[in-house]
Amino acid sequence: FAAEELLGEAGVTLAEAQPEQEYLFIKFAQGGTSLYGAWNPEWTAEKAAAAENQDFKKKLQLYKMHLAAIRNALDRLRREGREFQIIGLCWMQGENDAAQEIAARSYEDNLKKLIAGYRRELNVPDLPVVIGQINSHYGNFPEGPEMVRQAMVKVADSDPKVALVKTTAAVPWTDFPKHDDQVHYNHEGQKRLGIAMAEALMKLSNP
Repeated sequence: FAAEELLGEAGVTLAEAQPEQEYLFIKFAQGGTSLYGAWNPEWTAEKAAAAENQDFKKKLQLYKMHLAAIRNALDRLRREGREFQIIGLCWMQGENDAAQEIAARSYEDNLKKLIAGYRRELNVPDLPVVIGQINSHYGNFPEGPEMVRQAMVKVADSDPKVALVKTTAAVPWTDFPKHDDQVHYNHEGQKRLGIAMAEALMKLSNP
């Protein structure tokens, strides 16, 4: 999750549904990065250079960094003698991939590789994954947003353990409201996204 409000509302939704449980969210985010570049599980300097628009982002390997953060958090739980279960991954990303043709056209394949990578590295072969569907329009590739949106649909349709929180594709964003910039979600939009993603995760985790 990238936004605190979204994360907080997801936590509240899970806690209200199952108050006897404790939840640990291992958040990792960097604004303005792509799955083709910084988040790519098959990261290369060439891909990062092609997809990222700032020098420091071209050096980031966010998939690897997130896995390290997850392992550190789980190791701490083990040291404290606490039992745990990994119940899912929530993915809210894709706007920057939609802005570039090379990234948009490969998004479906890259998203499948990302999901497979987390499942493999965390040793949870059926790890539930909830995807938040993007709908922002910017960049120099007009077809990109719809291409990435449809890639997300295809990934969810092809995997029974992947759910998609669908969004409308244009203003006035009545489902998940946005700020006037028409890109970032406002408080109400983030709140609704958090609830929707948590509910989708519970359905995947408890079919």
